[in-house]
Amino acid sequence: MLISFRSTRSLLFHLSLISACVGFSPSCMTSLGAASPDHPAASIQSMLAPLEISKDYGVALFAAEPDVMNPIAISVDEVGRVYLAETDRYRDAVFDVVTQKPEWLPKDLSFRSVQDRTDFLKQTFRHHLTPLTRGSERVRLLEDNDRDGAAESSRVLADGFSSIPTGPAAGILAHHGRVWFQCVPGLWRLEWDPESHAVNSAQELHDGFGVHVGVSGHDLHGITWGPEGRLYFSMGDRGLHVKTSEKTLHYPDTGAVLRCEPDGSNLEVVAHGLRNPQEIVFDAYGNLFAGDNDTSGNDQSRIIHIVPHGDYGWRCSYQHMKGFGPWIEDGFWKGDIDDILSSSGYVSQGPSGFALHPEAGSRNNIPGPFFICDFPGGIRSFDLSPKGASFTTSDNRKWLWNLWPTDLAFGPDGAVYVSDWVEGWPQPEKGRVYRITANDEASAILGTDVRSVIASLNAMGSPEQVAEFLGHPNRWVRREAQFRLVDLGAVSERVLFDTLNQEASVFGRLHALWGLNQMGRSIGASDQSRHVRAAQTGLADSHEAVRNATLQWLAEKPQWKLFPDVMQCLQDANQSVVLNALITLGEWLSDKRPSWNKSQIEQLITSLEHLIEKAPLKGDSHYRHGFHFLLSQCFQHPQAEWEILNGWMDHESESIRMAVLQALRRMGDAQVTLFLGDDSHAIQESAVRAIYDARIDEALPSLIKWKPSYQVNSGAFRRWLWAHEMVGGDDEMVKLFAFLIESQNKVHPASSAELLAALDVIRKWGVARSIDPVTGLWRPVIAKANHLLDDLLIQNQKALFEFDDGAFLTAFMDWLVERNQTSAAPYLEILLADIRQQAETRAAALKALMQLKPSKRSQWFEYGMNSENDHLRTVALSVIEEVKEDDLLSQLLVWLEPHRQLRLRQSVIIAVGRLKSDKARETVADWWKAMLVGQFPETLKLELFEVVQGSSHPDLLALWQSYRGQSGKDNETMLPLGVLQGGDLHQGKILFNDRAEIACLRCHIAEGQGGVVGPSLDGLGKRLAPPQILKAVLDPNESIVPGYASERFVMNDEEEYSGVVIEENEQTILIRQGDGSNLSVDKNMLQQRFATLSPMPEGIASALNHRELRDLIAYLKSL
Repeated sequence: MLISFRSTRSLLFHLSLISACVGFSPSCMTSLGAASPDHPAASIQSMLAPLEISKDYGVALFAAEPDVMNPIAISVDEVGRVYLAETDRYRDAVFDVVTQKPEWLPKDLSFRSVQDRTDFLKQTFRHHLTPLTRGSERVRLLEDNDRDGAAESSRVLADGFSSIPTGPAAGILAHHGRVWFQCVPGLWRLEWDPESHAVNSAQELHDGFGVHVGVSGHDLHGITWGPEGRLYFSMGDRGLHVKTSEKTLHYPDTGAVLRCEPDGSNLEVVAHGLRNPQEIVFDAYGNLFAGDNDTSGNDQSRIIHIVPHGDYGWRCSYQHMKGFGPWIEDGFWKGDIDDILSSSGYVSQGPSGFALHPEAGSRNNIPGPFFICDFPGGIRSFDLSPKGASFTTSDNRKWLWNLWPTDLAFGPDGAVYVSDWVEGWPQPEKGRVYRITANDEASAILGTDVRSVIASLNAMGSPEQVAEFLGHPNRWVRREAQFRLVDLGAVSERVLFDTLNQEASVFGRLHALWGLNQMGRSIGASDQSRHVRAAQTGLADSHEAVRNATLQWLAEKPQWKLFPDVMQCLQDANQSVVLNALITLGEWLSDKRPSWNKSQIEQLITSLEHLIEKAPLKGDSHYRHGFHFLLSQCFQHPQAEWEILNGWMDHESESIRMAVLQALRRMGDAQVTLFLGDDSHAIQESAVRAIYDARIDEALPSLIKWKPSYQVNSGAFRRWLWAHEMVGGDDEMVKLFAFLIESQNKVHPASSAELLAALDVIRKWGVARSIDPVTGLWRPVIAKANHLLDDLLIQNQKALFEFDDGAFLTAFMDWLVERNQTSAAPYLEILLADIRQQAETRAAALKALMQLKPSKRSQWFEYGMNSENDHLRTVALSVIEEVKEDDLLSQLLVWLEPHRQLRLRQSVIIAVGRLKSDKARETVADWWKAMLVGQFPETLKLELFEVVQGSSHPDLLALWQSYRGQSGKDNETMLPLGVLQGGDLHQGKILFNDRAEIACLRCHIAEGQGGVVGPSLDGLGKRLAPPQILKAVLDPNESIVPGYASERFVMNDEEEYSGVVIEENEQTILIRQGDGSNLSVDKNMLQQRFATLSPMPEGIASALNHRELRDLIAYLKSL
């Protein structure tokens, strides 16, 4: 049966208050009466056909296009209404600086506010601003009033979100007639009437999210209820600069988790250092987690345990750096370094929507209890188990598969709702919402239907009656009961206290505590002494979750009478309780009021010393984070015991010294320099990173004086080098030259990478720049005079030419050309004549001589042409147009012999194409004829195509036009035919690993690294011939690898099966079903068969030129 939608739409409100909202005006808030985009509805059967799930569940289509379009986020309210955040501006008026606009990157990294980005877009599109306001983000409402499992109506509650900096819409939360809507740059609250569907008010609570153009999808999203009644949400690494009446939150270069009250007040950053935490979720005990996306490089997407003041290491610039900069080089992505927190594990390659089973903790016979969208691919279920002060992932399984899920939500009806992007990376102009239920209604394995329970408790006026639901097995009910008690006001306070003291269920006690916290913030405490007793009760509770919830409450509202009780928590057997106690005491210290006395400070420091001494340097970063935060507050408090704390800087315990260092780094204190001479190499390098990365500029002179006596980490070494340039005096330049000479003399041996890094600093000395060379962040430096540079270069060039490192010598010669150092010519000639040198090094010397001595170019051309070295010949050919041809053709043709170096042979084809003689053109024509009959080398085919297709001579151009006409293909289709052979494997590997526009490693494993959405490419060259590899790259949907092609099969008896095709012959199809079992499908009994699209994006080749495509094919063939 097809679903029929009544496309009823509400007229959007006209409110005078909107004109005061940033970036939103009445003119863009007129009517929602426009028709849906013209997209025909597909059959329900074809929509459901690709989906794979265990036989325990049923999947129904709740809504589809045209009544759902481009959904990014989903929310279900307490009565079961479904809300969507939809985009209509994605990759059209919302850009991507990696795949669409890489030329914007330097400017984009400089933006410090949304206004900067807006001004840039206005200037860039000043002659045609219309595209920037095209389309609108939307809030959509879907209602199933007859409760048959399918929506009868689809309404747009709000649109008009189309100002220049707007989009995409990526987060939504609905509750009791209010909708919180996240749409860069703002967080909105809408209030609407469920009876009339009229939106009565709209208020932008906060503005300033999305500083950068950045990577698309790294937006404002993930809004959810915190257990204590606050709103928690996330911002991707497009960054934020948000001004409130109390403060400015400035995190322009990283992602963060934030929280505020439902009215937007008291906005604060909970944690930062995230890349793209698209969704966040609290477990049943109040622990907060995020799913954070990876770079598509040698890292993995992370499940992160979020704790206050945590830094998880990511900065947006790392995405654009070679090898992803410090993220990979220093291992920041792994965490457990400096004060960067580690992850709880890996479960998916593209985490997006994230949810918890509503009966988690109450039942064992349920899936999950965590569910996460793995985009593209499906939904996974997994669990988290305590490990030290944090958690670790386990039981990771596919749950629902073969879709493009953006989000999911558990409804109060015992069903899961999933929003589906349907296909492709661009805006699909489609959208689906699926409703998943348990086939066995009695088992209710996705949760029971509690809508009637919620309705009844929300009608109750007696706090005692409502409180009975605080320990309910279903979190929907528990939260509604807690919120209802708060709404009832002060009369509920005593009931919450009684529940905390008498409730047997841990959930009842937790929600009583959270309710007291929520009530205290909304109406204040009527009896302060009762709150103290409640906190004492909570701290003494037998369950660690209650003790943690109490400590988190006390962190916000210090109760000095409870100082001994909180101190006692530092001895708790559970490390998560110790962590929360450390953070609570740190928050009390940060209050800076003279509430602390000297005795308390001494007691705290003594306890802290014993704890840190026992803590390992590695293995539980969350636990150590508590020490770092508390110590940083100790150092800053007026009552700080400086004599004791200063003594810790040379404490015998390495753990204590490291903790002090991290505390000082948090403060930006230059005393971190004291640790540069520490006996521990790990502490030395951490001090280097602290000075450089935290920008403690007054400590840079001390950093320069540091000279490691061991093989230092490459990241720390590069920071030390660039510190010289940042200080920027003549003495510092002399020191770097001395370092190179000492390395050449083996006084301080250096690796090739270290030599190149030092040379790179000298080459760029004094040059104005806007981007930090180590962190990739915006850190502008004005040009500085470098009067000594040329003198030092001339004085030291003889010694520098004596290095036996080819890579260094090549880079050094490039720099000499760059500075037009003609005095280097004699040394270059010696190097060129030295047959002991590597061929590549001699070729670089010849190239440099040609550039430095253009008057002698003909001489050097003859030298290269007459050489027996193919590398030198290749260099000579690069200037063939600038010398007399004479009888070069015959010599060039000799170099086409198969035993010659491939790059030389390819250069010969290009060189002959540049010759102007008739004989050269005839030669090209002869090659072309040979190619037509398959007698021309495949490895040279692309060069021949380029010569003929790019020729201005009528005869050669006619050959190309004829060939193209016969094949019926255009230039863009023809040229890739020459990429099957002749590529550079090494360059292809670099493209595969590092080119963000193609992001191969996000989905594929190669050489043991990468994602799992697509098939592993290891062994690809043995499985597929080169034409098949090329076809798979250019047209991924033409042939999907067996084992990744999911299909739906409808049998003659109407029975349906779905699964991944494993094997197929004339009689049967063997499939792997969603539950992991195999099934043989009889083709004679098959009525219909539905295939799905490959998740691999089409058009990847458009991001590469043809020579790059050839290199990529060469690498893929090698796997």
